[in-house]
Amino acid sequence: MLLLYFLLWTAVAANKEPLYRKIGDKAVLTTDSVVTPIKSIAWTHGPSIAIEWFRNGDETFAYRQFKDRGSLNTLTGALTITGLTPDDSGSYTVEINNKVTSKTQLLVISPVSKPTISVWCVMTYCVLTCTGDTTGAEPVTYWWTSGNTTWSSTKEHNITMVEKELWFSWFSCAFENPVSNISSEEVFNPFIRNQLIFMAILLLVVCIIIITFRRKGIINFSCEWIKELLKWTFIYMLVCILVVFNIMLIFDSNFEGRKELLTRMFIMIAVFGVVLVEFIIFICILYKARLSL
Repeated sequence: MLLLYFLLWTAVAANKEPLYRKIGDKAVLTTDSVVTPIKSIAWTHGPSIAIEWFRNGDETFAYRQFKDRGSLNTLTGALTITGLTPDDSGSYTVEINNKVTSKTQLLVISPVSKPTISVWCVMTYCVLTCTGDTTGAEPVTYWWTSGNTTWSSTKEHNITMVEKELWFSWFSCAFENPVSNISSEEVFNPFIRNQLIFMAILLLVVCIIIITFRRKGIINFSCEWIKELLKWTFIYMLVCILVVFNIMLIFDSNFEGRKELLTRMFIMIAVFGVVLVEFIIFICILYKARLSL
């Protein structure tokens, strides 16, 4: 019977979750059971005695780093360690009245550092990599966030133009370990960034064409109908911005959601504006050519 109890206790102790603490913090190691009255307490760190107390004489003896940073509660058997260092990591066993009552695995780790995201793209495929110093901070979990969505993954996240991530405007990653977590700065979706660069180049080309054709007399901005068309185009785009923005404020109180919607709205309006301006130029060229005939 005693052997069965010992094997069961050993199995439970082996499955006990490690106790993680951050460098510089304190740890309170407790016993799973207390036998009363307590006559003696002995905590070992690995194979070596850390601190012990005997009721007879009411004396506490501490060794090594536990002399300055260890304290013992003689009523509960709990061991408190302050100013933790990586050297304090290890297996702790407590004996009360010469009987082992608890085993604890203490792991002292560093807090995670702030990660950064590097981007590598080729054609329609991009790899986002969450990088940072994780030395002494393991185990580290990688988290990715885009819009209102957060998911656990590896240090690399792949996106393609045909996947739903194309509709996310921003990406951030985070390091998390049992004692800390911190997020990176947000990075713009590389596909959307490329779209904006393309639109900027296209708009520049349109401006150059307008200036060139105007100097040659092909486009005459004195035409009243052209002025009216441009005016109403501007009004239309402004109304679109105001309407979408107000709808967003009414139905979406989340900042991330607003930012996503604003980015998408800006891109759609920019595309519409450039296409419309090009259409106006084309109509003007045809109109001018017809008058020349």
